[in-house]
Amino acid sequence: MSIQPPVIDVCEGFNVIRDDLLEGGTKRRVLSNIVDTFSEEEMVYAATPFGYGQLALSLVGKDYNKKITIFRPSIDIGDMTSRLILDRLKELGVTAVEIKTKNFNEVIDKAKEYANETSKRKFIKPGMDEVLYINELASIVKGINLEPKEVWCTGGSGALSRSLQIAWPNAKHFLVSVRSKDSMYGTKLDPGRAEIIKADEDFFDTAKEPPPFPSSPNYDAKVWKFLKKYGQKGALFWNM
Repeated sequence: MSIQPPVIDVCEGFNVIRDDLLEGGTKRRVLSNIVDTFSEEEMVYAATPFGYGQLALSLVGKDYNKKITIFRPSIDIGDMTSRLILDRLKELGVTAVEIKTKNFNEVIDKAKEYANETSKRKFIKPGMDEVLYINELASIVKGINLEPKEVWCTGGSGALSRSLQIAWPNAKHFLVSVRSKDSMYGTKLDPGRAEIIKADEDFFDTAKEPPPFPSSPNYDAKVWKFLKKYGQKGALFWNM
């Protein structure tokens, strides 16, 4: 399936990668390029309640006839975003296994256990924190006709920022971490050389100052406040 290149908008003096215009966002863009390299019949993923990686993988599974199984916290852990994503997964015919917990490590462990039952299943790391994924995204970014001096994005695993750092090694990188002491995240944040700014909101809370365009309220939207306060005009914001 052919996916159009990223759309770049200028908003309040900042360059914005509008991957909100692609259902499934940036992760779908990358997965579409690499899913054929997976020999396994079934892809297994552990998702946070609000994460769009589960939607991206599910859409790619439908596009390329791959079976997808998603492990995620039960719906009462999340909010409306979580419910909408789960409804879409069901529309796509994906198997969604709900685990009643706020400890993301439990979700990851269940997903790994299921994936390891047979060699026909592939476990994909949370946040798509895989070398193949990071390198493919970096390749896509290099094809964009921009050389920003400053780059902003959100971070759970840090995979997006590390990809952007590979593509734009001369830029200054900022990562707004959505983690908190009560965060779903049980995995380690690896920001590469990006400067980390901690989001004010808890992971389960939506952004209090979201951007004037669609943006994941528990993730990317939390960047906008800091970009406006500290970012240089002309800086790039990757709305994943």
